[in-house]
Amino acid sequence: MMTLLSRVSGQVRAILLVLAIGATGMVADAFDVANNIPASLNLILTGGIFNAILVPQFVKAKRFKNADERINKLLTLALCFMFAVTLILTVGASVAISVISSPQWTAQQFNLAVFFGFICMPQVFFYGLFTLLGQVLAAKERFGMLGFAPVVNNIVSCAVLVFYILLTGGQAGDGANINALTIGEVLLLGVGSTAGIAAQALILIIPLKRIKFKFRLVFGVHGFGLRKVAKLALYSFLSILIEQVSSLFIVSLVSGAPAEAAKRYNLAGEQLLAIGGNAAWSNALIIYIIPHSLITVSLVTALFTALTKQASKGNTTEVARQYIRGSCINIFAINFFTFLFIVLALPIVRTLIPSASQVGALAIATGVVALSTKLVVAGLSQMTTRVFFAYEKTKWYFLIDLPEQILQIALCLIAVAIVPPELWLFALGLASSVSLWLGTFACIFVVHKRILAGHADIKKITATLFKTSIAGGASGVVLHILQCAWTHQPVLSFPSIGFIGSSWPESLAQCVVGTLIMGAVYYAVCIMLRVPEAKELLDKLPRTILRRR
Repeated sequence: MMTLLSRVSGQVRAILLVLAIGATGMVADAFDVANNIPASLNLILTGGIFNAILVPQFVKAKRFKNADERINKLLTLALCFMFAVTLILTVGASVAISVISSPQWTAQQFNLAVFFGFICMPQVFFYGLFTLLGQVLAAKERFGMLGFAPVVNNIVSCAVLVFYILLTGGQAGDGANINALTIGEVLLLGVGSTAGIAAQALILIIPLKRIKFKFRLVFGVHGFGLRKVAKLALYSFLSILIEQVSSLFIVSLVSGAPAEAAKRYNLAGEQLLAIGGNAAWSNALIIYIIPHSLITVSLVTALFTALTKQASKGNTTEVARQYIRGSCINIFAINFFTFLFIVLALPIVRTLIPSASQVGALAIATGVVALSTKLVVAGLSQMTTRVFFAYEKTKWYFLIDLPEQILQIALCLIAVAIVPPELWLFALGLASSVSLWLGTFACIFVVHKRILAGHADIKKITATLFKTSIAGGASGVVLHILQCAWTHQPVLSFPSIGFIGSSWPESLAQCVVGTLIMGAVYYAVCIMLRVPEAKELLDKLPRTILRRR
């Protein structure tokens, strides 16, 4: 429930942000780069260091009489580290921005991004504080406020954005004018973003007080066996590091699309708003991640504990069974959204981000179409990597992940070299998808042959993937033909081109009706093709309804 509430409030924030500064343009791209750095560093530091090294120590500390003192010692060490990193990044904001942003940016846009960077870099510290305090609560089995904290972040951010829009009048979906932006408006946007992350972390003080945990500074690094744990977590950290470096590299490339278009076609002003940059890329990611976070993440979280438990017992057969079953369920549930996002990309964007202009919505929809091609494999990848983690084979995973990320960077460089800048966003999404597909099947091969010793029936995964793709394709074709007949568009036109001028109610209606039509066709074809998960749902649904009655 909290995950859904967080996604809904996050989507409201995205709508307000686009209304405030637009989905494309110099201001939107500069603000997006400044916010990308703290978020990426958060994943590297918390996922690669805190979750892998310090968090397990919180759990172990509960076994000792001086548990709170040991936890305070770890918190002090981690917070000092986070403060030092934040201070370095804040002072060196211009260096960090220059690494991520495009070298083709104008001096004015770069300086704006650096200004945003100075204000947003403190988010690194508050991201770390949230992770650390959250894990203290998790170790003491208090999860309520931990799930609500991201919602607090979105509420604070939305309140600041509403104030900004009332103060400036907003942009009505068009890109903000960089020349008209005042220092006060820049401060308001940056401080509002950082204040949301700070509120997300500081709200956790309330439940900590309720469990009578008192934080105090206790300096020292001995007595925890951190050196041994660090060695075990090294490859996990390196994997996260290269993944984030690769992701930021894509952001850097796509951020240069508007400037390259301006240079190549001599474009200026509103003409550049049609060229999707890194802000459009980030908005496309927000939409792409919705089914992944609600379905895949929930399923993987529930499955990982069971996998780890059976792996510790040496029960390879049961691990293989649960891995195959979880993967097939996720493919059945997620593959539908792959085709839904391709056919209804523009209506979905206009429904979820109604503040975007027509050209901004089309740029975001282009990214959604490209990213949707890796939606199902992203879930399969998460399922497969959990098998590596359950057997503590982080080194093996890193040795596969490294070539995958190198391939992604190479494909992205090729993409921007051979396609025009107006298609960079789409081409980079496809390049990311191709590398993920290849890397995931390499992981599956290693899991099947080396870790699970042939116990996993991989044919079930490929069969489910093939059958659900046929079902998804059939549902997409049916809806596309109906769309083209309704709007009098050629059948071979872009799936959503007939909906560019639609209002928000019309877009919402198209999404609802289209989802129902595609869902019915998708499920019917899955039943015809004897997809086990579809039949299982058909068998369980009547009993569930009767039981509730």
